[in-house]
Amino acid sequence: MPVQKLTYRCLLISPSDVEKERDAIESVANHWNAQIGRGLEAAVEMVRWESHARPDMSGPPQDVINRQMVDDCDFGIAVFWSRLGSPTAKHPSGSVEEIERLIAKGANVMVYFSSAAVPQERLRDDQFSKLQEIRKNYQERGLLATYESVEALKTKVTLHLTSLVSSLLTKARAGNQPIPSTGTLTAPKPDIRLRIRAVLVGPRAGQMGAFVSVDVQNHSPMTFYFQSLSFAVSDGSGLMVTKDAYTGDLAMARPIQPGDSLTILVDPQDLSKHLGPGVTLTNVSVTDKIGRLFLGDVFELRDAVTQWQTNIQTVRNVHG
Repeated sequence: MPVQKLTYRCLLISPSDVEKERDAIESVANHWNAQIGRGLEAAVEMVRWESHARPDMSGPPQDVINRQMVDDCDFGIAVFWSRLGSPTAKHPSGSVEEIERLIAKGANVMVYFSSAAVPQERLRDDQFSKLQEIRKNYQERGLLATYESVEALKTKVTLHLTSLVSSLLTKARAGNQPIPSTGTLTAPKPDIRLRIRAVLVGPRAGQMGAFVSVDVQNHSPMTFYFQSLSFAVSDGSGLMVTKDAYTGDLAMARPIQPGDSLTILVDPQDLSKHLGPGVTLTNVSVTDKIGRLFLGDVFELRDAVTQWQTNIQTVRNVHG
């Protein structure tokens, strides 16, 4: 059956010293479209000057790029390491101009800085010092991310891309968008309850595992169209769960029939890798296909995490 899929254009922003990262992010987008995007009924088109720009002598290079690429993008991903790039007529570099142009129209830009060591020969000009000035400016204006390696960047971009696209989908589908075969936002809101608890599972491959289980229970007489599961974070951000931590199955969009439930196991250790110092999980929620939000119980989550910590120690004792 044909599926109506929303496609978002993402501008890939960077100077010339992060070519491996650019290729890695495009591969992340391709994999995301095939695996996660399919479940969300969404796709991301990665927009790069190498593939999307065409020859045009109607103006300065950056102005041409702005017209051909930047202005039609829905959000951006920017990556920096040791260079800022060449200045334009209005900004310290083309990358900075692209970031500012997207921000000016209200688009989100996810900015990543490499924490890898910078070779001495890359410090012979003022590129690195100019980059640090921009980084300080961005840190004062918003939240940045860092990465230690290309593989670490791929992991972070996958998670952040899912969270951002889910947010865009929620906004897009919140305005009188149809749910499959049955109506619109005017349909009654189903009775969905989230049960959150710590569980011990296993053994699998000789190992026992400790997880937090989120049960999405449909107590209503109507089908619930599950879309996504997310954790709210104390710094105001969110983390979307893309797969079951035990089975590896994708947490894909699916219907939950009356009286049925969907169980997803989460490993808080995996989530903590994406949290800053002192940042904690504050609640859990699910959304349906038209963006309606169903919240868990904050105290139940707190108790589950506390018990999970005890279970982790039990698992360590069992396995020596």
